Amino acid sequence: MNLAQTLTELNKGALVAELGDKLSEAVAAVKEHGGKARLRFDLKIAKISDDAVELSPEVTLTKPTKPKRPSVYYANEKGELSRDPFEQQELPLPSVVADHSLISKPVPKLFGGGHVLQAGPEDIDDRAPSTKATK
Repeated sequence: MNLAQTLTELNKGALVAELGDKLSEAVAAVKEHGGKARLRFDLKIAKISDDAVELSPEVTLTKPTKPKRPSVYYANEKGELSRDPFEQQELPLPSVVADHSLISKPVPKLFGGGHVLQAGPEDIDDRAPSTKATK
């Protein structure tokens, strides 16, 4: 029996199907993320008697993933980490408090939706618009 026949018969054909699925998965991952994938097929062969061997297939896939962004830290002599250089002095800067009243607030859908800058609850009229004609 040749190699192709043996591979096709291993695990009743499930091995060849698994290899095909893993190959497609690897190609898709490379197309999406770049980099390289690795599809490995290991075949362990063990003697079980003088005239018989056992074949144990194993398929592993290592595929690329979305790269993780590195983070930069400063390290001192003790191996401690900090986001800021250890030698850098802090500047005495005043705290800044955000003025949330400048954020736009929604206008009721009755008036067409949208946003109005610096509108407070007292600026929004929840009543229906007047149908009276103005002069």
